[in-house]
Parts: sequence; structure tokens; C-alpha cells
Amino acid sequence: PDPRPKHSRRSCLVTLAALALAGILVTLRGWDLILDHALESGTIATGQGIFMGIKTWADDHSGKYPDSILGEKATANMVFRELFKLDIMLDERVFSTARSPYIPDGELGSAPDYFKALEPGENHWMLVAGLSNASPGRTPLFFENALDTSWPPKWRHGFFMPHVRGRSWRGKKIVVGFNDGSIRLVTLKKQG
Repeated sequence: PDPRPKHSRRSCLVTLAALALAGILVTLRGWDLILDHALESGTIATGQGIFMGIKTWADDHSGKYPDSILGEKATANMVFRELFKLDIMLDERVFSTARSPYIPDGELGSAPDYFKALEPGENHWMLVAGLSNASPGRTPLFFENALDTSWPPKWRHGFFMPHVRGRSWRGKKIVVGFNDGSIRLVTLKKQG
């Protein structure tokens, strides 16, 4: 027989159970951070594809970006649709990301207009109008969807709210594509 009192054995078991639970929670937290990093990296890679599409279009149009032919009322969806018209982009699912509320249906419509490509609710990205290859490299060219289309754009700290318009990643960051080709996570600053 064990000479220790019963409450001593019980507290030992409780301590072991608490340690096991803590270990499981730490493991889950680590896995969560790894998954988040992978999703962020995927969004950055998506941004690189979009940047290459815009630059390819500009190479055929004297360095100007697609919004230059559409006028002031052009939306990002209309601008990005121009990439389909030249067969630079072939699949609209490139314009969505993990945890985005914007999910393309995969239907482009027929050439030459591709009128069904990037209809409302199918594009995660916003575009800064009026830029070209000649614009400064550190100028933001496109970024993840904001709460609305007003300027300056605003986002909500919504990492734990997937599929919500204008939400940021962990650490209040969003993915921004710059005119020099760099695509990065940028930390948002609180204003007002």
C-alpha cells in the first residue's frame, strides 16, 4: 500500500492533468500561428500574381495601368477585368484569398468582354487609380479590401472574424502591393 495520504495522490493527478491540458493548449496555439503565417504567405503570393498581371498589361500599353483607359468611374473589378481581355489572367479565383468574403464563381463570360469576370462580390483587392510604371516605387498600387471605398481607407481589427469585409490579419496588418513590385504585410496605424 502507498503510505501517502489519498489527497496527495489526487493532487498529483490534478497537477498532471493540468500540465497535459497546458501542453495541448500551447501546441494548438503554435499550430494556429503556423497556419496564420501560411495563409498570410498565400495572400502575399496572390498579390505577386496580380502585380505581374498589371505589369504585363502595362508593358503593352506604354507603361500605363488598365485604369488609364477606363476613366474616373472605373472600379477595381473593371480594371482587373482588363487583364482577362488580353489573356493575362485566365482564372478569377486569383482575386480571392483565405478568409475573404469575396469568392469568385469561376465564370468569366465570353471573349472579348469577359463581362462575368470579377462581378461584384468576387474581388478581394482594391486598386489605387492614376498610377503607371513611372510612379514612385514606394507608392501603394493595390491592397486588401477596406471597410468601404472612402479615403483614407480604414480596416477593422477583425482577425477572428473571417469572411468579413475590411478585416485585418493578426497584429493589425494587411497585404499591400507597391509599385516597385514588393508585396508586404503592413501594420495599420490608428488615427483619430
